[in-house]
Amino acid sequence: WSNGETTKNITDIPAGSYYVEITESSSCTVLQSMIVEEPNMLILDTISVIDPNCNIELSGNINLSATGGNGSYTYQLTGTATNTNSTGLFGVLGIGMYSASVIDSKACSVSIDTIILSKLDGVTVTVDSILPYCKLVFDGEISISISSTKPPYTIVWSNGARDVQEITNLPSGAYSVEVTNEVGCTVTRKIQLKELNPLCTKIPSVFSPNGDGKNDTWNFFSNTSDRPIMLENIYPNISIEVFDRWGTLVYKTKGYNKPWDGTYKGYVLPIDSYHYIIDLGNGEKAITGQITILK
Repeated sequence: WSNGETTKNITDIPAGSYYVEITESSSCTVLQSMIVEEPNMLILDTISVIDPNCNIELSGNINLSATGGNGSYTYQLTGTATNTNSTGLFGVLGIGMYSASVIDSKACSVSIDTIILSKLDGVTVTVDSILPYCKLVFDGEISISISSTKPPYTIVWSNGARDVQEITNLPSGAYSVEVTNEVGCTVTRKIQLKELNPLCTKIPSVFSPNGDGKNDTWNFFSNTSDRPIMLENIYPNISIEVFDRWGTLVYKTKGYNKPWDGTYKGYVLPIDSYHYIIDLGNGEKAITGQITILK
């Protein structure tokens, strides 16, 4: 052989031109030349890299493809663990850094040092709320701010509202909102609206029925955050009794569409403290206390 070998076969040789001279016992000689070609360069590419879904930790995949070399490829992917297959498709992957390699049938190999899987852009939802004045007044509000690089968003509220960032006229209670961005990342926020006041009115402790136009009546209007609401509209079955210090019933009403003016049988009552019993008519315990009349 031109490379100095004298065996019948030569192996593990590089590409190039070779010739062999064969001599028989009768001294006849044959000379033969040949070319050993090098295969195409082995190349490893990534067909696709899909990052994990923001809702599913192990949902990424990497798809590898080799060309050239000597065919019959074996692929290997190394991250937190090493996986090997003949297809080049690797799934159930989490975020992180990976390296890949391929080996052909002649043990030639090539590698990719770094493939990075990142989590898909998620959704950040910030919640703001206005609490209802009381549990019988529906003036609560909830609004959300959304941050994501993958709009548009689908918004679903637990009260049935959709694709709005604010819901209003809400009673106290539990609410939730689900926001999903374009790539399917979903965030759910739960909100508890608790009423600001246990009662839907503030019971005045003093009034002065002296005709000056200021605080002349025992005014049970309910002052909410932005508008007055008559007590009777909130507690339609309310009843009120007021007694003087001797136990005489000086005022009684069912409903309260007109505030008490501090009179009894047409006469203005004297300066004093009076005892009241208020039944809201809703099954709750009656409210008792003192109301003072001044001049």
